[in-house]
Amino acid sequence: MGRKAGGADVFGYKTNENGEYVPVPEQAKIVQLIYQLTLKDYTLRQVRAELNRRGIRTARDRDSWSIAVLGGILRNDIYLGVYRFLKSKHGKDVDGSRYKVNRDDQSVVGLRQKPNHPPLIEPRMFDMAQQKVQPTAKKTAFASTWPPAYSAALSARRTCMPSIRAAAVSILL
Repeated sequence: MGRKAGGADVFGYKTNENGEYVPVPEQAKIVQLIYQLTLKDYTLRQVRAELNRRGIRTARDRDSWSIAVLGGILRNDIYLGVYRFLKSKHGKDVDGSRYKVNRDDQSVVGLRQKPNHPPLIEPRMFDMAQQKVQPTAKKTAFASTWPPAYSAALSARRTCMPSIRAAAVSILL
């Protein structure tokens, strides 16, 4: 079995003395509720409102859930029994700012069919939730009027490609 390398516990699990994930029953019910609400077409804001209405507190004992935490719970395949580590690395941009890059060589322990630890969510439920939380690109009238070089600079920023980003920024200046 894969063992946790370090850091805080994932909501819904705790690590035992051997570093293995063990479900926390109260938190596991909350994770399942978050998925159920999402499958009932609740938006992340509506899920947050429902959790707050029910008085369900966060892992850090806060009375309000953040949208980012809810999205992270819905996108994390650890709830299927899959443990990933070395998922990302940090680099420095040409101007010295740090950025995060997803790694292709990440380590994975466990599969949907053969989980590393007890799953909290069924694969079918997880897959349906992924379709609900897919990001949707919004176009605004203002964005369509941006000069092509500015759009290229924004695109380069999003993909964390320092050389293209630097070239696009230099075109703008």
